[in-house]
Amino acid sequence: MTGTAPRVIVIPPKPELVRSKAVQRQLRVAAYCRVSTDDEEQLTSYEAQQTYYTDKIMTNPQWTMAGIFADEGITGTSAQKRPEFQRMIRRCRQKKIDLVLVKSISRFARNTVDCLRYIRALRELGIRVSIGHSGADYDTAWAAIRAGAESATHTMNAMLLLHQHRPAITGAVLESDVYCETICDGIHLHPGTVRLILKTKGLDRVVAITDSIMAAGLPDGRYQLGVNDVTVEGGDAKITGTDIRAGSTLTMDRALRNLVKFTGEAPETVLPLLTQNPARLLGFDKMGEVAAGMAGDLREDLTVAQTLVGGASQFKDQHELRS
Repeated sequence: MTGTAPRVIVIPPKPELVRSKAVQRQLRVAAYCRVSTDDEEQLTSYEAQQTYYTDKIMTNPQWTMAGIFADEGITGTSAQKRPEFQRMIRRCRQKKIDLVLVKSISRFARNTVDCLRYIRALRELGIRVSIGHSGADYDTAWAAIRAGAESATHTMNAMLLLHQHRPAITGAVLESDVYCETICDGIHLHPGTVRLILKTKGLDRVVAITDSIMAAGLPDGRYQLGVNDVTVEGGDAKITGTDIRAGSTLTMDRALRNLVKFTGEAPETVLPLLTQNPARLLGFDKMGEVAAGMAGDLREDLTVAQTLVGGASQFKDQHELRS
């Protein structure tokens, strides 16, 4: 109703929850980097990976450094030939690492047997595995899913697409019960494709993501993605001088508005794609909804009003919330 202040329900904080070790303990975060040759371009990428992960971990107040594990210029396909990778896996099994950052699971293994083996090993440690950035065929993708992969990274982007005779990784992802990540910017996926994925998978098996880079929410211009120069034109990010897409400039609130526009559904119908579904995928049973201990608001125009993390306000719009 125009002119009427939005109704805000205040959920009282629970001090005992905020003080609990489960909330206070920092995540022990590690990262794995690998390049397969020692040529100049690979070594530049290798150094950039280490710098990026060190900065990412050290600047997050909720994380503590558990190590940068890096194998440089090691050829061959066997994971047994990567001492730093093996050391990281040992520390994971010793429960000394909570989270591992890596560019893609292909950094862990260069052959199918090793890849499936480490998917199983990671799942046994409670780590969720996502498949994507892959030209895997249908049978290989299904083998990864049976080994424990639970989601597909930005579905239909950077993966072998469906063919009537060769369903490939895309066919396995759509046929199985894994979660499908979708970039809902209208650029990476046509709105009709988003609707097709939703109809195939169901609303409870799709996770809306941004795949955003540093240019998210910023004007067109020149930016960086790792060691690559990126040019953004019309909100579309590409490696400078090429037609290769380099992530997106999407923000989560725009993703929600796009989903409402693409599907014609009410906000409350598609909102779980940004909240409950990713929480369930990651095993966070106490997150993903507005309830005691979990707070978040969107206005009627689906813009963010306030963001709270661990009970502390991290963002608040210039317009004051009214109770």
